[in-house]
Amino acid sequence: MKKMERCNLKATFEAIFKAHFRTVILLSLFLLVGLCLRLTFVLTIPTQQMFDFETYQQLAVNIATGQGYTLGGYPVAWQGMLYSTGLGVIYKILGNTSEIIPKVINVFLSEMTIVFVYMIMRRIYNKPWAVWISVFLMTFMPHQIMYCNVIGTEIITAFFLSAAICLSLCRVKMIYKVLGLGVLCGFLSLSKPFFLAYPMILAIAHYMMTHKWKQSLLYFASVYVVMMLVILPWSLRNLEKYDRWIPVSYNSGFNLYINNNAQNVHGGWMDYREIEKPYALEQAIEAEVQSHGASVKTSPNLEVLLKPYAVDYIKAHPIEFFKLGVIRIHATYFNGAWDLDAWTMNEISYDQLATVLPSFKDVDEFTYTRFMNFFRALSDIVLGIISGFGVVFVFMNIFRMVKSLYNQKLNLESFVVIPVINLAFVSMVFFVYEGQPRYNFIVLFLLIITFAIGFDIIRDKFLEVEGNTFKIDER
Repeated sequence: MKKMERCNLKATFEAIFKAHFRTVILLSLFLLVGLCLRLTFVLTIPTQQMFDFETYQQLAVNIATGQGYTLGGYPVAWQGMLYSTGLGVIYKILGNTSEIIPKVINVFLSEMTIVFVYMIMRRIYNKPWAVWISVFLMTFMPHQIMYCNVIGTEIITAFFLSAAICLSLCRVKMIYKVLGLGVLCGFLSLSKPFFLAYPMILAIAHYMMTHKWKQSLLYFASVYVVMMLVILPWSLRNLEKYDRWIPVSYNSGFNLYINNNAQNVHGGWMDYREIEKPYALEQAIEAEVQSHGASVKTSPNLEVLLKPYAVDYIKAHPIEFFKLGVIRIHATYFNGAWDLDAWTMNEISYDQLATVLPSFKDVDEFTYTRFMNFFRALSDIVLGIISGFGVVFVFMNIFRMVKSLYNQKLNLESFVVIPVINLAFVSMVFFVYEGQPRYNFIVLFLLIITFAIGFDIIRDKFLEVEGNTFKIDER
């Protein structure tokens, strides 16, 4: 009897292996090619870490060298702390603060994100064309390759977010799902503080697909509690340092202020000194900054000072706020791919080409410039098409999603709910606070998913016109 059971088990594994052999091989090939492209780029193309990226690196170095989580000798909670802290610990363990270390880590996380996107697609829209288009774009899209060269939270946030979505779709015991999602939400919040609201997004998505409000409420509460336990040590550290409850960071009020005021015409970052303000507020700002190392990054009370003014402006000028929000959405999704030049390869120029890439030393300046313009144009077009699909997908489904909140009989499919609610949530943050092209990276995999689904639906419609049946149940 036992021998027969072993034979049956062996036969089952063999059947599973044979059934998925081609899939495993194809996915492995994509991952191998993606690995080679990413490693080649980060090991070959130099870039200077600027602005926020420089701050992440400096904080990591300070941790590795025993200075703690400080900037200029002052304690800081300007950004999410997870990335710099984790990187600093790795630096300390390795005894090396080389910038190549986080870049190689980015490569690994980027590869894992490809796997998560594959798993998400298999769960929400298991049709071969859509699945492999998404994997192809995740492997070869310039953004996915080139952002591995940046010391920032873009890669790691996309990794955590895709992992959280993947886990939320997996059929595992609820206790394990809740614990895993709580931890991932904690990591997301410690990377990008606006993800403190993400347990609510997960619960709303669950309700739209099931309409079991008690389960959804328990789902939210459980994930939220675990998330808060994850971030609690950092929140207590902030309470000790600043004598104020700061869950993750203190820059939201400052960012809200500099991005929403009468002098802001582009919806993005501007120098706070250029904003017209009451004299008393100006004096209070300068006193706060000067007493904390002459840097806004180490000035924790700016949030308390500036947030009320930002809120008052938004309430008093809703139309102007709406205009700025639209500008921010455009800047994030439809302003081209200039961020690739600015952040991922800003030390490449024709004068340095022979030094950086000796094999191209004989290329003349016109050929070089033409190629760079071609690459920029191609990147702009690809991003624009994918972003366009994403925006259309959201607007086509957002009203159905709102309707499903009060229509108990309207259970939506996961291939609608998952991309739309996540894109809408993150886009609302951009709408309110700030927009620029690099911000789209954390949801770029979701835009790719909407493109793959949209492309497959259009393809099926063409086949239907040619006489083939369009079968929605295949999804």
